[in-house]
Amino acid sequence: MRPLAGRGRLALLLIGLFFVATAAMTAGWPLLATASAGTGNRSAMAAAASSLLAPPSSPITCRKLTARPVIDGQSNDWAGITGIYMDAGTAQYLGGTVSSPTDNSATLRCLWDTENLYLLVDVTDDMLIADSSTIWDDDSVEIALDGKRDRSCCDVDDAQVTIAVDRRIASFGSVDVGLPVMAAVALRAGGYTVEASIPFTMFLPTAPVSGTLIGFSWGLNDDDDGGRRDAHMLWAGSTILNYPQFGDIVLAGLPAPAATPTQPTSPLTATPSTTATAQPSPTSTTTPTVPPTATPGAAATATWTPAATATPGPADRLGNLETGIGRLGDTVREMWTIMQQAGYLPGDVPPPATPTPTPTATPPVAGYRQRVNCGGPAYSDSAGQTWAADQPYAGGSWGYVGGLASTTTNAIGGTTDAPLYQSERYNMLSYRFDVPPGRYAVELRFAEIYQYAGPGLRVFDVQLEGSTVITGLDLYTLVGPYVAYTRTFEVPVVDGQLNIDFVARRGAAKVSAIQVTGLAAVGPTPTPSLEQRVGDVENAMTELEKLFQRILATFDRFLSQ
Repeated sequence: MRPLAGRGRLALLLIGLFFVATAAMTAGWPLLATASAGTGNRSAMAAAASSLLAPPSSPITCRKLTARPVIDGQSNDWAGITGIYMDAGTAQYLGGTVSSPTDNSATLRCLWDTENLYLLVDVTDDMLIADSSTIWDDDSVEIALDGKRDRSCCDVDDAQVTIAVDRRIASFGSVDVGLPVMAAVALRAGGYTVEASIPFTMFLPTAPVSGTLIGFSWGLNDDDDGGRRDAHMLWAGSTILNYPQFGDIVLAGLPAPAATPTQPTSPLTATPSTTATAQPSPTSTTTPTVPPTATPGAAATATWTPAATATPGPADRLGNLETGIGRLGDTVREMWTIMQQAGYLPGDVPPPATPTPTPTATPPVAGYRQRVNCGGPAYSDSAGQTWAADQPYAGGSWGYVGGLASTTTNAIGGTTDAPLYQSERYNMLSYRFDVPPGRYAVELRFAEIYQYAGPGLRVFDVQLEGSTVITGLDLYTLVGPYVAYTRTFEVPVVDGQLNIDFVARRGAAKVSAIQVTGLAAVGPTPTPSLEQRVGDVENAMTELEKLFQRILATFDRFLSQ
């Protein structure tokens, strides 16, 4: 965050106060502090507000990192990190109505290193909505930081970040695509997870060290029916900008070694459920119990003998090579993007796809056709063809897995069927089509319709039956906003289900429409031997290494200039 001088700071303060007052009044909630008209006594107002809610007495402990987490919206890097749970009963402030923890609640976890503050917020929410131009009116997580702990708002040592369920990021209520915050949002049944990395340079005037205290609050916005938010919860304070009422986080040292847990007297069996847990109390990951070591004595001492290492077979070699191809492919694409941004590669050429083994030919199937208007209603196109309304996947049919729908009324270039591109499903995992085994043509239609889109802000891959067919698609850079873009592929299906997977690299993956067409009759599929598969993967690895070396050579020339 750049320092704001004079009028800039005043403007930011006024924007923040306008945001607070407007959000409270339009939602029908009374402001917790008022003043008589014409008094102009700002300090009296602040004192009155502060007297209503006391800051939390205990700070949130934020442990120093042993390994930097991957910002992907997943909690696998956070095992054993204790969280702070908040629902309508534990929040210091609640505006609106939350019917139960399933309606809205969350657990926040915190880590840090010398550069960044890391936060993971697991949100339970039974209805996910993102349809408003004001980010706080949609399902979202709010974070506020007071670097100096001076309990005053909107100066150079203050940061306020809102991250919505659709991955929008805002600073002090205004969406800011240039904010140096890395964030990922992962949707799941019954809620979503926000993972974020916030640079200390945004709010901390000195280098972070163990023992540093930082003013802090966090909150949840909940929208259950579209339009304005239905509830607002805060861990500390009566608004997310009421800095005098903030609590603290304390930067602590490395976690202490975990003690070996006691062997339980009876097994604990988890009951599977498709419904989000009512109150997900934060728990640390249990380490499997290790049998105790006997105390040496007169009796013979047991000797540990290492197990013999098995020689890797073809299956192990195949797995190792496939993993290596994936990792090297990620590196190639990352370096390609860096060189594009530096002007050493064409900006409109997508990164090279990872070479994959050539699939064994599969005879096709005829007669199947399914058209889907993703995120939208049924539609009859200019050729008289019917596109079905979007639907969730159900066995024996077709549909999406996860994600949200969005629409626009803006004109779409490059097509006579704009309605197919004016709706979208985004942030989904996949589309599934239960079909007879055979070969299919898959047509994918896209258009960038997000009003805050920009170059490099939405980048994703598309996979058909596990094979990547589109790598690093950036619609805004490739064709621009509100322009139709279509790709068609042929793919064999051998297991009775066509899977179209979307892998987000930055922002949220999306699709506007899908058409699946069977091509011919079905027949038996020859299965390649394991050695043949290993040979195919080895060849693909060789080609990828050659490409990587060529890019490295170009990158070396760039660094030497």
